[in-house]
Amino acid sequence: MNLPNISPSLRRHDAEPGGGASPESPRGQAADFKDAAGGLLRDAGEQLKSAARQAKEQAAHLAEEQKDRAARHVGAYGSAMHSTAAQMENEDPNIAWVTHAVADRIQKAADYLRANDFSKLQSDLEGLARRNPIVFFGGLFVAGLVVGNLVTATARETPKPRSGASDADSLGWAPYGDAPRTARTDNPGGPASPPM
Repeated sequence: MNLPNISPSLRRHDAEPGGGASPESPRGQAADFKDAAGGLLRDAGEQLKSAARQAKEQAAHLAEEQKDRAARHVGAYGSAMHSTAAQMENEDPNIAWVTHAVADRIQKAADYLRANDFSKLQSDLEGLARRNPIVFFGGLFVAGLVVGNLVTATARETPKPRSGASDADSLGWAPYGDAPRTARTDNPGGPASPPM
């Protein structure tokens, strides 16, 4: 059989008994490529699953660490409130009693955080939001106010460098000379005048 425009590998394939695909034939190469690609895809899928599992485990570990840190902080606030209430017992026993009661509730919240894992906390929080949405969103609002006030107070305490201030200016030197920024005292009867 004479096939003029067909590549030699196709002629070999047609000449084989049974019409099967040999490794050198395009069909055989396609099958090998398909098998290799399938193996690569399976390996990539397994690696992706493994990476996702590791990321999930790391996220759970990080969430657990943050939960423990929050429990320590909440417990510290409860302890501080107890000590404040103890100091107030002589001055106003009623306020001290209320402060102790609030501190006890804060201590219970810290114990709850320590005792439960993150998924339990999440499900309990979701249940609270479903049962009492007003209380839940009110609590979020109050927490937002507290965090906002803490951030604002921290920002006020942090000294901010003035833009464009030179070293001499930050040391109290006048920008137009070597005289320090102090009021003149050579005018004893009148108001202080700026340096000249």
